[in-house]
Order: sequence, then C-alpha cells, then structure tokens
Amino acid sequence: MSQSTVAVGYHVALGLGLGAAAAVLIWWGRKVFPPFLRRRERGAPIALAAIYMMPGMIIAIACCVPAFYFAHLRKQEDYCLELIRVNHISSATQADLVERCGGLDLEQLIRRSGEGTGPETNR
Repeated sequence: MSQSTVAVGYHVALGLGLGAAAAVLIWWGRKVFPPFLRRRERGAPIALAAIYMMPGMIIAIACCVPAFYFAHLRKQEDYCLELIRVNHISSATQADLVERCGGLDLEQLIRRSGEGTGPETNR
C-alpha cells in the first residue's frame, strides 16, 4: 500500500469508526437505561450500569478495529522508513526489507527515505 492509501484509510476508518461507536453507545444507552433506572429505584447497585452497557461497549470497540489496523500500518511504514535510512538500502530486492515491509510500496519508501538525507545533511 502506498502512504496516501494508508493515510486516507486511517482517517476514514477513524471517522466512521468513532461515529459508529458513538451512535451505538447512544442507541444502546437509550435502550438499556430505562430498565436499569427501574431496577435502581428498587435498590440495585449503581455498578449494574457497567454490566448493562458492556455489550454496547464491545460493539463500539469492534467499530474501531479498522482504525487500529491502519494505525499499525502507519507505524510499520515509519519503521520501514527508519530501516531504509539506517541501513542505507537503495534497492527493493533486499531480503530483509522484503520480509519486514513486503506489504508496503517499497520503491516509494526508498524514494521518501532519500529526501533530505544526503551526506551534507548528516554532518
């Protein structure tokens, strides 16, 4: 994947995931709290609210899983850039690079790692 694909995917997944998570929590809260309040009037503990909200919280976290995946890809991209810079890799066919960064656009990473890292800037 290219950097722009990962960045767009991350922002879309984050926006849609958080929006869906908020909608699920609001919907679930509106569905669950009237029965909880009735039980609360009869002396049920307040901690029961956490148990009632647990399914909604699990669904909300599941809505954010794609954002976690794209965040991992962004970290992997940063790691691969640093790997290329430190090891001065100039070809996308090196086994170490292909093994660790195979899913990313290696040629683009090599071009990006060379920008602003010439010998005159490393002194």
